[in-house]
Amino acid sequence: MRRLEISKIVIYLMLFAFTLMVLVPLLHLLALSLTDPGKAHLMGGLDIIPRDSLQ
Repeated sequence: MRRLEISKIVIYLMLFAFTLMVLVPLLHLLALSLTDPGKAHLMGGLDIIPRDSLQ
């Protein structure tokens, strides 16, 4: 079994962080686009579930 070097672990953690930084806002925009326009103002923060599906 190969041993992971510290530099590879740091690179993988940075890639994971950058991936989250891109995906979370995209999921928020997707949820906002699927939300009923009358309820879109109720979404606060980074909601990733459309408002329609909750009620």
